[in-house]
Amino acid sequence: MGSKPFNYHWDGKTLAFASELPAILALPWVKQEPNEGMLAEMLAGEWYSRDETLWNGILRLIAAHRMVAGNQGPRLEQYWQPDLWAKLPFRKDEEYIEHYRELLFECVRRSSRSHWPVAIEVSGGLDSSAIFCVAEHLRRSNRLLTHCINGYTLGFTEEEGRASELPYARAVGEYLGLRIHEAPPSRMPLSWFAERARSGRQFPGFPNLSMHAGLWQQTVSHGSRVTLGGLGGDQWLQGSRAYYAEALAQLHLRTLYDCLKTDATAFGTRKAVSWLTRQGFFPLLPTTLQEGLRRLVRRVRGSGTSNACYWLSPRMGEVIRMRRELIPPSHHRRVRSVGQRALLETLYDAYDAQAMEDLDCMSAHCGIEMRHPLHDPKLVQYAFSLPERLRLRGDRTKYIHVQALKNFLPKTILERKSKAEFSIVLREHLDRMQAILTETIPHERSTWVDRDGMARLFRAYRDNPQAGMPKWILWSIYGCHVSYLDAI
Repeated sequence: MGSKPFNYHWDGKTLAFASELPAILALPWVKQEPNEGMLAEMLAGEWYSRDETLWNGILRLIAAHRMVAGNQGPRLEQYWQPDLWAKLPFRKDEEYIEHYRELLFECVRRSSRSHWPVAIEVSGGLDSSAIFCVAEHLRRSNRLLTHCINGYTLGFTEEEGRASELPYARAVGEYLGLRIHEAPPSRMPLSWFAERARSGRQFPGFPNLSMHAGLWQQTVSHGSRVTLGGLGGDQWLQGSRAYYAEALAQLHLRTLYDCLKTDATAFGTRKAVSWLTRQGFFPLLPTTLQEGLRRLVRRVRGSGTSNACYWLSPRMGEVIRMRRELIPPSHHRRVRSVGQRALLETLYDAYDAQAMEDLDCMSAHCGIEMRHPLHDPKLVQYAFSLPERLRLRGDRTKYIHVQALKNFLPKTILERKSKAEFSIVLREHLDRMQAILTETIPHERSTWVDRDGMARLFRAYRDNPQAGMPKWILWSIYGCHVSYLDAI
């Protein structure tokens, strides 16, 4: 699945490769030239490239690809991709659910292999809680591949709002009769990110990732070298209303009626009919007709066709425009069902690929190997073969996950429909960074960003700190700034 970073450089004679960039940039024949295209993507908050780094000539090995190196240089070969046409031999929902449960248990079991105690992050959400409860069930039946597991959660306080998940994590511990270790989130100073960017020669990551550092260090002090996390649940189990298109395409009128009735009960008839039109009939139209209708809607709404990033300099605005046009989406493939399109977008998402590698790198620096049972290729393949109605049903996301674990999770977790929101650790920095973002960076990086545009972007953040992209883009701009301090 490509969570391990592999960077490489080929100059026509020598192949150099390393997990981290400094080892390659230190080589005397490697030029330290900033990659303007990748820089533009990060400044704009639009990620397209899955194999580039911030440095020209240094690439990343794409997930599910192998490299064969010979006298003609490196050659890439894709060794795995989901089979979009694989069909499951099940007719009843119960059969799908039972098989998912068996598959999840096997993924957790195989991920637990360690001669040290295995740590498990227990946020209190459906995904990480399921992994912990399944692992404990396997341990009690002597099927786990480690002798001991320990649960850990981030200890945000109730005053920190949606970031706090302690009541849910404690409910899991009480249900199993186990202690969940509570670790305060690491609030790294701004200087920490600047130093990580300088020493790592790359984007320093977002604060909502580094906040796990203290938790990882605590697991190491307790003797663990492996941590299991819940990453993958949102990607592969969340679901969409594409079940309308699936039912229409297959002429399953009974399924169509059941989906419409369930949505009408949960959200009202008007909303359900709207979804039927937009998520049912529209995706089945020819692609050219879909694009024509989208252009018509944009024209009527007066939104035009531009995708302007007003905070960018004219040069960077032109670079990102070219990137949009020249780097085609890698998920344009013929699919068996409409729901697979969203899964392909997730599988080939350029930002997610970078985030996975950064997570692996940061946890490794703390002495921990991260493993993700819900990101196992077997489970991903199963997700691509599932009917969409088994992922989302009414207001219940991850429907198959919940149904499969009814006897293994506490009711509080099974009925939970909220999610934690960790941008508080990012906002704590941004609230003190107005001068850096609106004065220092526009002055020193005038070829990157526009001063008035940066002021406008910061106002957009201040007007609504919790919503939208401004906070993430502002941090990305700062991250790029400190990543290149030694180079420019």
